[in-house]
Amino acid sequence: MPNQKFFDKKNNHSAVVLHEDSLQPAKKIRFSINTTIIVAVVILCVIAGLFIWLFTLPPKQVEGGYQMPENLVDTTPIPAEVTVTEQPVVESTAAPVDDIPRDEWYLKLVNAENPLPDSYGEQEMTSFGGGFYFDERIIESLEQMMDAAEEDGAELRVISGYRGVNRQTDRHEAEVRAYKNRGYSEEDALALASMEEPSYWECEHSLGLAVDLMDSAHSSTSIAFDETEEFAWLMEHAAEYGFILRYPEDKVEVTGMVYEPWHFRYVGQEQAQKIKESGLCLEEYLAQGQPQA
Repeated sequence: MPNQKFFDKKNNHSAVVLHEDSLQPAKKIRFSINTTIIVAVVILCVIAGLFIWLFTLPPKQVEGGYQMPENLVDTTPIPAEVTVTEQPVVESTAAPVDDIPRDEWYLKLVNAENPLPDSYGEQEMTSFGGGFYFDERIIESLEQMMDAAEEDGAELRVISGYRGVNRQTDRHEAEVRAYKNRGYSEEDALALASMEEPSYWECEHSLGLAVDLMDSAHSSTSIAFDETEEFAWLMEHAAEYGFILRYPEDKVEVTGMVYEPWHFRYVGQEQAQKIKESGLCLEEYLAQGQPQA
């Protein structure tokens, strides 16, 4: 019989009546020896299954590639179309490009790994409206591109061209100081600054072949430029006039420079078209067919 609860009006409190069947001691649950053995076997099976699962996991990914188990290395066939050479070469994502004119002035590669010689000082450049200067050999192509953009309603304007030794050195040192003021070490500040404002001898603007372009809405360089109609026009038509986007967003690790949607480089009409079609940056394009260091 269940316990009954009632309210005592006289004493103004509740009371519980306990019945005999509610006072019986709880029954103890006992496991037989057979039950214990079964539980132990199940636990051992679970542990064994866990070990088997761990040892059959796929190989871990290491630095972008997969490590093949050692016991499979010697037995894995090499596809017939793959040629194994002692020195790997960089392959293009597009059709092979024969006879790249790497020694021509318009394909000169300048970056941290390919700096200009110390003797490369101030250069004579040709004026291009607004106080900007460029290598005389690209002026006509730049003018044609700017005129074509204007005809199509793209309001492009030049905001930077050739930079002399003093100017680029000032920009570089100012960037290094900015990073040091934010708490970076001398070494880290130099590395980070060089990805945005390299020294004169590692900067493309020292060649007079690079131009920084923006739309009329921005007074200085801005990542937001890549959302404008002007940037879209350049991506479609710049190669027709010999210019390429020099530092694409997906090539930062290759170029060693941050993404700069405003920075375009003259490489000649024929090479610009090929680079655009290949999907490669200038470093990758020039490295095609060349032994890797």
